[in-house]
Amino acid sequence: MVLVRDWNGSVAFITGGGQGIGLGIARALGKRGVRLALADIDEAALTRSE
Repeated sequence: MVLVRDWNGSVAFITGGGQGIGLGIARALGKRGVRLALADIDEAALTRSE
């Protein structure tokens, strides 16, 4: 297993990013400097996550 210590400059595409686990992962990666692209079937939830 490879552990990434420096996420800066990385990019992640997260499905289900408007709520729940997807949103939690997006927030955690965002704090580590990862550029994010989020998608969710629930457009309202995705808008609220901004």
